[in-house]
Amino acid sequence: MTRRRGFTLIELLVVIAIIGVLAGILVPVLGALQRKARRAQVRNLVGQAGTACESFRADHGQYPWAKPATVTAATAIRGEEVYAELRASAGATVNTAQDYLGAAPAQCVRKVAGRDRLADVWGADLVFRVNPNGGGAVIWSRGPNGIDDTNFEDPAGTYTKYAPPPPPAAYGDPLKYPRAYYYLGDGRSRGDDLSNL
Repeated sequence: MTRRRGFTLIELLVVIAIIGVLAGILVPVLGALQRKARRAQVRNLVGQAGTACESFRADHGQYPWAKPATVTAATAIRGEEVYAELRASAGATVNTAQDYLGAAPAQCVRKVAGRDRLADVWGADLVFRVNPNGGGAVIWSRGPNGIDDTNFEDPAGTYTKYAPPPPPAAYGDPLKYPRAYYYLGDGRSRGDDLSNL
């Protein structure tokens, strides 16, 4: 009777080592692919929101937040009001019939104080502003770090994720743009933020 030869300890260790090396190579690659997919999803949402805002303006002669003539540097553009107008949902005053936004992914709708807002996949609201150079809608996501890298810099590191920014005087580089207006085309660093421009 012949005995079946099994794996030796050395052979098993070699196989385990090979599997470990392959896992060490694949895990970072899969993580990078997941990060790319999340960024692509947010970029698509931001672009979709930009298209919705421009369609809204074409139909109603104003953006979902205000008529161009009434938007000043002091105007606060509220995400929940923009969302209500784009979706013709509760709270809309201009648009009560048409859904301009279409199907937004469930994880990109965030409820705050009972009202829906558009958010990125990292949980922060999308930011809506007006481009002072032509008046177009500018929509952006703060990116994975949750920090608005586009409007100001924070050399002291005092601005924490999702917290409201302190007054501009707290920064070495003061707030460059007013609340209602924004322009991404001046060459300033945008960090990991994503915009429809």
